[in-house]
Amino acid sequence: SSVFGIDFPSLSIGSPPATGTGTGTPGRESEASSGSVELPYRNKQFNALLSAENIDLTALKALAWNGVPWAHRTQVWQLLLGYMPTNKARREQALMRKRKEYTDSVASYFDIKDSDRSTEESELLRQIIVDLHRTCPMMPFFHQPGVQKLMERILYIWAIRHPASGYVQGMNDLL
Repeated sequence: SSVFGIDFPSLSIGSPPATGTGTGTPGRESEASSGSVELPYRNKQFNALLSAENIDLTALKALAWNGVPWAHRTQVWQLLLGYMPTNKARREQALMRKRKEYTDSVASYFDIKDSDRSTEESELLRQIIVDLHRTCPMMPFFHQPGVQKLMERILYIWAIRHPASGYVQGMNDLL
């Protein structure tokens, strides 16, 4: 698959593990042995809540407290973090706008010549790169050049666009 122009041949984000449960917690939900997937009660609760025209965030927080099935994790986190609107009719347009905003930010702030960066911006980028090499040292995934470049770009743009918080050591681990 490809993410923002970077190819990840063995990357499958958002897919459930080959064996396991919907929440990532052993024994919490099971699949029928016949090969068909039985929809557990928690999945049905998430389906009902997430299909509403306006999602009740209080109910979603309460339901998510004990874990979120794999199939719903992306949508639930986007809603809980305020990235995606709770109103179903506004979601697609909001996501398109935010993705365009990110793409425009890459062109404006990241994909520029080093000589066009201020001293502070160059130092910020240098610090991010130093920290990225410390990210999860025992996990090879985080040390693939494409993954490191993706993380570098996200952290740099975040810091430039949010000067009040900027970048601080450890944000690489948070990402």
